[in-house]
Amino acid sequence: MRERTPTQLALKWGAILSVLGMISTALNYVLEAYRDNTVATIAFVVGLLVSTIVYVLAMKAARTNNEGYLTFGQGFEIGALVSAISGLLVAAFNGVYLRFISPETMQKLEQLQRQLALARGMTAEQYEKNIASASGQLSSSVGFLFILKFFVLLVLGIIISLIVAAFLRKEKSIFE
Repeated sequence: MRERTPTQLALKWGAILSVLGMISTALNYVLEAYRDNTVATIAFVVGLLVSTIVYVLAMKAARTNNEGYLTFGQGFEIGALVSAISGLLVAAFNGVYLRFISPETMQKLEQLQRQLALARGMTAEQYEKNIASASGQLSSSVGFLFILKFFVLLVLGIIISLIVAAFLRKEKSIFE
């Protein structure tokens, strides 16, 4: 077996997690899972489980690559790189999907946002004023969604990486 660097491992597992994330994102939009809180919650939990499995596999590959040893720092490094790579690619796919593949999905998301705001007691006038403000325009732009999705995926990936690295670490004994 050829030895791989941490970056090569992170690229491989980041690409795998990205493909899974892109499939999940596309299914979420095509099936409009975001409209139902229960379905959205189930999709989120399944996504966390799948992500955790990918992080475990990436760190196990790193440990195998390192003669059966993996420090917490090495595990975290692999996980953080996988998280950054997959977060960037999935966020980019999300932007491309909303901008070019299915722009009507962005309109549906804006309509849902309006319905939820009105259901919470906001008047139509208040909602329109909020949307007209800079923050309202920012929250409905594809660019803002790219940044938001990237940072959410990055933070979640880092948290998962910390947990997985703590469980999978195996350091050389000082007596060896």
